[in-house]
Amino acid sequence: MKLIRTSLVSKDAKQKALALCEGTEVKLGKLISMNYNCVELEFSSPGIYGRRLVKDVSVEGDFDFTPDDIRVDDDAIFIWEITD
Repeated sequence: MKLIRTSLVSKDAKQKALALCEGTEVKLGKLISMNYNCVELEFSSPGIYGRRLVKDVSVEGDFDFTPDDIRVDDDAIFIWEITD
């Protein structure tokens, strides 16, 4: 999945870089460097949401739970050569 995500990010970055060069008298050169920071997340719930609660809920069968929204950000930095 990381390769697919990196490919999509790379295509998007190139399109944006080309658009920035379009209105100027410069051309987009070769890609000098790329830094893509992707962090794999692991979710767990310590404390009262541990095994005891799950055991109690499975016995009683009544559990009302609404999770909070999860936000994940990735950073990608591309450095392109600019030519005349």
